[in-house]
Amino acid sequence: HIGASFGIAQIAAELGVTTIRLHRLFAKELNCRVGDEIRRQRLAKVRLMLENTSLSIGEIAASVGFSHPAHLANAFRKESGLTPRAYRARQRAMGTGGNGVW
Repeated sequence: HIGASFGIAQIAAELGVTTIRLHRLFAKELNCRVGDEIRRQRLAKVRLMLENTSLSIGEIAASVGFSHPAHLANAFRKESGLTPRAYRARQRAMGTGGNGVW
């Protein structure tokens, strides 16, 4: 569940593999790190929530597993070049909520 606070060890345990095996599988099959994929999935959920809800940034951060709204804002800005608020405002101004454009 993307909103749950979890670690790589918990994911590995759920899948019945060691953390080392999980890291190797991600590198081989997805050409990325486990943590990077977790972040990517969380940010995709954030983007959808910004486009389709009026929840505050703090509420969104909590619901997708960021420990603080500032952490969400920093990760989102790094990925998209926009703050979450600026992204939401742009989507609303364009009238294109839900189109997934960064």
